[in-house]
Amino acid sequence: MANQQNIPFSLMRIPLILSGLIYLAIGVGCFALTLFEDVLTASELPAFFFYGFGIFAGLLGLATIILACIVHKPSKAIYITSLIITVLYIPSAYIFFGIPMVIFLVRKDVREYYGINL
Repeated sequence: MANQQNIPFSLMRIPLILSGLIYLAIGVGCFALTLFEDVLTASELPAFFFYGFGIFAGLLGLATIILACIVHKPSKAIYITSLIITVLYIPSAYIFFGIPMVIFLVRKDVREYYGINL
């Protein structure tokens, strides 16, 4: 098993934390939009859409930040979860977050640390 000191976890943690903060900002922004009566009356979307989307974005932001905090644990489940998130980031607006995450996940020492044999 690879030594934890040599693994560049920052390639995974920094993009996850930054994207989590963006999700949290989107969630707060949705709730802030509901404070303005003019926005809700001008919008074709009902107010519960903004509440629901805000809650979803906030929970997604918290989940990504929590994953960033536990990414250093040697578990196959954490590796697979990180791989799924990375695959979702690559074809999206988060592509610049996904690139260092892919570099992290394909490294041989990282795969050995998580016990992934490819």
